[in-house]
Amino acid sequence: MIETPISPEVKKQHFRDRSDEVLERKITVENINSYVNDAVSDLIRLTDELVESYKADTTDLDPNLSGKEIEDLAYVAYGLPNINDYLGVAQEKIKELEEIDSFIEERVVHINEVITPPNKDAKMPTHIGEEIYARPGTKNRLKTLLYVLKESGIDFEKIQIQEGVVSQEMVRWLSYFSVEVPEIDRLILVCDEEQNASYVFDTEKLKLLGLSISDINRMLKPELNQFIADHPGVGVRFIQSKNWRNRLELFLLEEIPSQKIADLDLSEKPEKRDVSDVPNVSNIELDPWKRFLTDNDSGKHWGPIWTIAERLSVNNMRLLRIAKSNNLESRKIRDVIGRERDCYCYEELEKLAEVFTSVPQVAKEGVWKGFLTDDDSGKHWGPIKALIRRFGLSRQTISKIAKSNNLESRKIRDVIGSERDCYCYEELEEKFRR
Repeated sequence: MIETPISPEVKKQHFRDRSDEVLERKITVENINSYVNDAVSDLIRLTDELVESYKADTTDLDPNLSGKEIEDLAYVAYGLPNINDYLGVAQEKIKELEEIDSFIEERVVHINEVITPPNKDAKMPTHIGEEIYARPGTKNRLKTLLYVLKESGIDFEKIQIQEGVVSQEMVRWLSYFSVEVPEIDRLILVCDEEQNASYVFDTEKLKLLGLSISDINRMLKPELNQFIADHPGVGVRFIQSKNWRNRLELFLLEEIPSQKIADLDLSEKPEKRDVSDVPNVSNIELDPWKRFLTDNDSGKHWGPIWTIAERLSVNNMRLLRIAKSNNLESRKIRDVIGRERDCYCYEELEKLAEVFTSVPQVAKEGVWKGFLTDDDSGKHWGPIKALIRRFGLSRQTISKIAKSNNLESRKIRDVIGSERDCYCYEELEEKFRR
């Protein structure tokens, strides 16, 4: 039987669909640890198939072309973006997720009490019928929560995380995490063990009710559920589902709904009003310009101030002042979760911010994170905050030693791009030894 040749248009659509499936794949609690490796493997496999198909369809292919040149021609022939750009972003995504892992390791505070105690009547089962009780699996809820916060531009320095203890009488093997995010007035209770619901509370509304974060942390699960039912719009309970991340984003960055979760359609992120005429930034995980809108005419990129500031490693407020003082044009664009934002042109701000981006910046990762390593001397310069962490001493002590000894200071940008007076770690260490 003779096979019917596949038309070029059918092939193009096939490869476009394959590409879209990979690029539009979202990070979830289930795949956050494997997402990048899976995406890279799928993109490399797709590239290999593209090249093979292109070679088979091209009768006059130049034999002197390199593999990279053939790949580029194949992308163009099938109407696809250059996948190598996405592979570069994947490497950055690995670093981003590693930073979140480090943040969890370094910043979680362990407290000697149970957070979100279970029902007092709950007992640890040993058998179910004739089968031995199996320990539940885990979901990476805390890591996914922090990823969502990072993607939304939340300042990690202000986030407070507590992890409690688990008693022998409890069914649960893992503690809940209590995560306070002052920037958006939220308290989140999440547990990485399956079969445990997640909770989000509006901390401003809790204060009006005379309740502290500790009060919420100590409530039994039945008490939490009753409290949420009695105070609509103050808190919300939701269980694991395919829409867990969508729900989380909604409850973090929009008003907490007063209706029951079952009444909400969260298969897609809900729109509060008709904003069909307001364009969206890219929300593709591996897009080199994710969180920006690319202008089709000029090729320039528009995004919220915090997104541009992160890319340029410049302080948010400083960049906003530059935009305002230069009367830069802003456009109304929806961010990754649908909020309408004033957005500015990255290329315009990049040019205006050169005077600040030329100032050296401390390392954002590694053993000497928070310090700038001098290439000539090998010495390490850091702001007072970083020196406090290194020496374990107070701000007053470090400042007093630096000033009384007339130690040299240098203007260096810290991890979030703010210009700081920085001192040499080794010089301070020598003074302390004396």
